Amino acid sequence: MMGIAPRLITKLALATLLFESLHIWFDGRTLLVPQAPGWIIAALFTTALFLLDDASRYWVHRALHRFPVLWAFHRVHHTAETLTPLTVYRTHPVEAVIFSLRAIVVQAVAVGGCIYFFGPRVELVTVLVPNVFLFVFNVTGANLRHSHVWITYGPLLERVLISPAQHQIHHSVASCNHDRNFGAVLAIWDWMGGSLAVAQGRQAIRFGAGETGAPVHGLKALYLTPFAHAFAAFAPLLTKDIPAMTRTLLNRSRRRATAGALALTAGLLAGFLAAGASAAAELNVYSHRQPFLINPFVEAYEKKTGAKINIVYAKKGLAQRLLAEGRHSPADVILTVDIARLHVYADKDLLATIGPRSRPSTRASATSPSSTTTTSAN
Repeated sequence: MMGIAPRLITKLALATLLFESLHIWFDGRTLLVPQAPGWIIAALFTTALFLLDDASRYWVHRALHRFPVLWAFHRVHHTAETLTPLTVYRTHPVEAVIFSLRAIVVQAVAVGGCIYFFGPRVELVTVLVPNVFLFVFNVTGANLRHSHVWITYGPLLERVLISPAQHQIHHSVASCNHDRNFGAVLAIWDWMGGSLAVAQGRQAIRFGAGETGAPVHGLKALYLTPFAHAFAAFAPLLTKDIPAMTRTLLNRSRRRATAGALALTAGLLAGFLAAGASAAAELNVYSHRQPFLINPFVEAYEKKTGAKINIVYAKKGLAQRLLAEGRHSPADVILTVDIARLHVYADKDLLATIGPRSRPSTRASATSPSSTTTTSAN
């Protein structure tokens, strides 16, 4: 994981993408409850992150048991026949990647969304680094859920919180305990999903995956065998319909060989013609505005007109670039951010007026959001 984790997408990248996308989806930004004290915003963010994180843990854990392809890797965790607090680290690298991606997505959604709606007041309430909810939960004995220590919270509270005893039931090889208590902290997800099992009195539990005759503790069994099991579970999904699909394709190919050849020829011809037309319809833009601000409009214009837009972005130096390129410049349009930049182009005699009555010109136009004047680049 030390080698894989740095190569996974980061929560900062996803949070930034969500934050910028929300500006587009909601056409700007409006802060919610701007007068609320900072501690209320921090409490809302901490609670939202905790609930999203815990719910996602439940559903991912349930999926690891539900789908044979995923169970092949999660099974490694359940092969432990003696539970200790270190058993939490007994996971296959594939499962570790799955849970890492889950955490990245959840934290990115919480951070990006809350900062968009509540601004920089968003903070996480922690105790000795962990989320305050997780700290309190662990203090109640949850760190002993991977152990032989039998701790219950009682039948009433165990419908709200997962006790160490409930998680030990989850690790039981008994068939009556299979697919029970997937939750990490809250038991309400298991209650809603019909997978809740309340600990009723001390139980003699045997741990493990319930398999006999095969070694389960060697490095090969823990690291390589899961890939073979996953392939064995997944391969039938890919191959079960291949014979029927092959016969159908052969029969259709015989009947429609001529029609297919004609359609292919026509399609290629149309593609070449479309490619030629697309190559001719291009627009070259030099832009001072940031890409994420204008890309939605560029994409919409390309979709509507079929034209291809080539954009060069730069905060400064575009006027000097035009001077150097002279009349050989490919620029059709200069997009500025204010009237001051527009004057720079005008002072260097790089622009010419374009209007409905003007003569055809080979020079391109430049526009500024703060000006109604439309000019063109030499």
